[in-house]
Amino acid sequence: MAITPLRSRRTLHVQGASAPGRPERANEDRWGARGPLAWVIDGASQPAGTEGALSAADYARRLGEELSVRATWESAALPEILAAAIAAVGTADAPGPGPAATVAMLRSRGEELEWLVLGDAGCAVPDEMGQPRVIIDDRLARVAVAQRQARRRARREGAEPQVLAELSQRLYRAELAARNTDGGYWVAADLPEAAEYALTGIAEHGPALLFTDGMSAQVGPGARWVSWAQAWRDWRAHPPRQAVAEAQAAARSQSSSTVDDATLLLAS
Repeated sequence: MAITPLRSRRTLHVQGASAPGRPERANEDRWGARGPLAWVIDGASQPAGTEGALSAADYARRLGEELSVRATWESAALPEILAAAIAAVGTADAPGPGPAATVAMLRSRGEELEWLVLGDAGCAVPDEMGQPRVIIDDRLARVAVAQRQARRRARREGAEPQVLAELSQRLYRAELAARNTDGGYWVAADLPEAAEYALTGIAEHGPALLFTDGMSAQVGPGARWVSWAQAWRDWRAHPPRQAVAEAQAAARSQSSSTVDDATLLLAS
């Protein structure tokens, strides 16, 4: 397919911030923007002993680079751009299951915004009343439920590190079995066609948000922001680095929580 540069769409103005959950570990989140396109990427953490030659952090970085290369493709829909980026990174021939990532994207289209969400990254766009419409792909949360609950319970009860490591391995294997399968969940990994299963839509142009699950985990009862309405106001009113810092501080104060990498991008 011949791809022509994008000329009619306006440039998105973007502010973003990202921070690792633990300073001794690489940040597996990435964010970026070029021209009319913006994105956040959350590389999926892998338990010790399951990592391949390409780490989750490296995969997220390379996927972002490939999205940037394709940011000005005019005739391509967002899933096509993402599929091409996944294919360009090319992990299908790597040994083992390989890394994966969740992705959320925005693209300016005149007076509208196109959005895409694949995996449990998310976006928030204004509805016709200016209130937040929050889109998060929750298909991952529907698989490996028993294994996820077991690990969460063990963390809450202060289980020994080796117990948590075994539970993480069990959860990883259960999630891997459902990855990029019908009835399972879809993420950027070794199958470019996974992009076809992304959630997509169009919203009115206005300040919009992209975020990883390190941010969305702190929205809801008992979290830093009690509702999406509150998060929508605060995240747009202050620099993203402030919200990221507050999300991670809240996670550290919650004994049953781990501190995840967190990324927030504000686009207008």
